[in-house]
Formats: sequence, C-alpha cells, structure tokens
Amino acid sequence: MRTELSGYITLKCNSRCIHCAVDAGQKKKEELSFEEWKKILKRFSEIGGKTFTVHGGEPFIRQDMIPILQYATSLNLQCGVITNGLLLDDRKLHMLKDCIEWLLISLDGPGKVYKELRGVDGAEKTVTTIEKAKEIGVNVAIDFVVIRKNIEYIDWIVDIAVNLQVEWLTLELLRAQGRGEQLKDYLLEGNHIIEVNKRVETLNKKYGGKPRFITHGEVDLKRFKDNPNLFKYADKTFWFLPDGVLLPDIELPDNRYWYAGKLLVGFDLNKQKIREYETFRELVFTNVCKKLSRNCPVNWEEEIYIAGKMY
Repeated sequence: MRTELSGYITLKCNSRCIHCAVDAGQKKKEELSFEEWKKILKRFSEIGGKTFTVHGGEPFIRQDMIPILQYATSLNLQCGVITNGLLLDDRKLHMLKDCIEWLLISLDGPGKVYKELRGVDGAEKTVTTIEKAKEIGVNVAIDFVVIRKNIEYIDWIVDIAVNLQVEWLTLELLRAQGRGEQLKDYLLEGNHIIEVNKRVETLNKKYGGKPRFITHGEVDLKRFKDNPNLFKYADKTFWFLPDGVLLPDIELPDNRYWYAGKLLVGFDLNKQKIREYETFRELVFTNVCKKLSRNCPVNWEEEIYIAGKMY
C-alpha cells in the first residue's frame, strides 16, 4: 500500500544551481492550484495516506506553500520540505514549526563555493536560516551535494552541523541529471568516492556518530546489493510532477512514456506501466550489480535516470 505522497510541487526556483537534477529555474511549468491541492490531500488522507513531502525547484517560491502544508497537517499528514532556505524568515519558520516534521536545507559549501554552485550569494543567509530554525524548534537537517570541488568542505559542513546540533546530514553525490549532465569535470570518480568515505569515517570517529550521515551512491549500493528489497523504495510512494502527473519513481526523467496516472483523476496507477517499471528496475539492478562486481563506482539514482531516458 502506498502511504507516501512526494514530488516536485514547482520547478520555479530563486537559485540557478549548476548541478540541478531537474533543471529548475524561472521558467513556468503548469502547477496545481491551492484548491486542487486541498482536494488531492483530502482524498489522499481518506485512502490511508500518511506522509506528504515536497521538493522543487524551490517550494517556498509558491506563496501558498505554507497554507498547503497547514492544510495537510490538519488532515494528520506528516509533512517534510526540501528547500534552499533563502526565502525563509522568522515568521515563516514559526509557522512551519507547527506544520512540518522536518526541513531539509541545501548547503554545499561556504562563500565563493556556494555562489559558484548555486548562482547566488547565499551561504551566510542559509547558515543563519539553519541557526534560526534550530532556535525556533524546527527539526532541520542539511543536504550537501558532493562534487570534486567541495570534498574538502565536508569537514566544514559537519562542523556547522555539530555546532548547531543538527542531527542528520545528507551527503548526496553529484548526479549526471538535468544540468548535472554538463558537469563532467565536477562528477566524482572512484578515487573521489574513496576520499569521501574516508572523510565520513574519520568524522564519525571524531564526533562519535553525530551528526548522523545519510549517504547516496556507492556506499548505499554495496548495502543494497545484499538486500534487493531496499531498491523497492518507490513502491510505497505516489511520485508527482508539478502538474500532478504521477511517475513510478521520482528518479525517472519527465518522459511521457513513464506517466502512470494523474493526481486530479485519483490515485489509481496504470498497472501495466507499474509492471513495466518493475521489470525495468530489475534490469537496472542487475546492471548495477555487474558494475559493482568490477569495482566500478555507480549511483543508483543516476542509473535509473539514464536508463529511463532511453524509453
């Protein structure tokens, strides 16, 4: 049974990240209205839905984002948001405290590194937002996209997390998706992944396991290889695009071939499309295992995306 509703509520964004996996920006893509979201969330709650997670783009570029979250909370849905944090002030953070379970804020490095990667000068503002969120009582975490140029700043981001008592930190390896496809000089190779793993191990020893690391990529894949059921993460979630189109997996490209339903119609997914996805996923998993057996660094999300583009 699918009890999670998660996806891109908008592709508009106030940053211009060179590594954005969904090529977000100021361009407009059809989005669901507030009233449409109220109907969808009410129906989702009625069929046993439990959690509602929004990504972007930048979710808070929508003026109705907090009202949407407040309505979802009134239906006893647990909410989470992934954001760059640049549009959040004290007033909004106080409102969010009562309507979200967690807030994941992106921060990939200090000063010039942040500006190079995200196209805006926002590192200091982001750190301040994380600090304010902690003071107000929002359960905040940090997302750090790892590229060749910022590996040395993993220690920096961990120091910030420890000093602000942030309990978990996501280290997300750069993927060749969206604008990331053009960043060949930024992508991680095997020696870089080894360096990342060593830094994480050293920092875990230094800080006694605080913060808790959530990693993506080869580290997880070695664990997943021994437990294939972990690859079935998509089976418990309805994955949506801004216009309400449903996909079998959020890592798939926005490709009409993979469209499996529409939120405005309901939560009945196209069974044939889901079966096709399950067969496709098994083939990708087999290919990933072959690469791992040759000690090749791989990234599951990237493998799904690249293979999915061929359809």
